[in-house]
Amino acid sequence: MNVEAMLGFIGLGHMGLPMASRLLAAGHKVLAFDLRQDACLALAAQGAEIAASPRAVADRAITVFLSLPTPQIVRQVIEGTQQGEGLLGASAMKVVVDLSTTGASTTIELARERLRSCVPVPVRTIRQLRACLRFSARPFMWAKPQDWGRV
Repeated sequence: MNVEAMLGFIGLGHMGLPMASRLLAAGHKVLAFDLRQDACLALAAQGAEIAASPRAVADRAITVFLSLPTPQIVRQVIEGTQQGEGLLGASAMKVVVDLSTTGASTTIELARERLRSCVPVPVRTIRQLRACLRFSARPFMWAKPQDWGRV
């Protein structure tokens, strides 16, 4: 599958599952991951492909959306608990959009600590994403400036 065409989505909870479903309904190809099998099965029934891990999502999708319940889990997914497990260093991922409702402080901190060539950007300024997702949270993303147009 063409990596450009694939959107990654990690976290299929109360907010993540409906958002990922909307991406599918809009015609996007979605590769998703969640620890809960029932959430994965629900999205797979709508046409999503399910990955074995967060890293597997980031190895195949240039843009990865996160919808996670706590700042600690955001950090764990991005950094991984073991070498080569987190999103950092993934082969395809260039843009991370954190949709988590726990605040952007962890995302901004990680961008400053680990991704010095990337810039955290309030997603509310990116018209395409706002039009696609249409919800009131204030998500943040980080990307190198040349990759902002991918969202």
